Amino acid sequence: APTISSTSNSLPSTGVIVQGDQVTFKSKYTDPGSLDFHANTYNWGDGSTNDITNQNPLYGATGATTGQHTYNNYGTFTATLTVSDDDLGSTDANQIVKVARKVSLDWKPGSNPSAISFESGKIPAEKKIDFRGWRRKSEKDFRSRMDEV
Repeated sequence: APTISSTSNSLPSTGVIVQGDQVTFKSKYTDPGSLDFHANTYNWGDGSTNDITNQNPLYGATGATTGQHTYNNYGTFTATLTVSDDDLGSTDANQIVKVARKVSLDWKPGSNPSAISFESGKIPAEKKIDFRGWRRKSEKDFRSRMDEV
């Protein structure tokens, strides 16, 4: 059966991306069956997959695979790479992907909106949000500040 020997990805150090962002996963694998053909399947955890089939035999070398995906929905997903061979052996590698909801604000200086609208609701204007001086230390810090609103 194949063995995944290394994985890397394009996720930021926080592990969080925003809706519409693309991620890239790269993996290397080996297989003691040097004449085996391989199929690499990426299941992105959001209902979509990529199949990279008919990988040539490794002849004792290391195989490599790369998958890219754009997450259009927010949430927490488990991306899984499955490397299988023609002897019905397979192995998996998983990566948690956190996708934050994309928020846009259409505001013009001097305007006096009655509320700031988000997909999930509104923040009344009397609940002033002062973003000056904010330094986003972590996702937890940001969420706790937003919970104060």
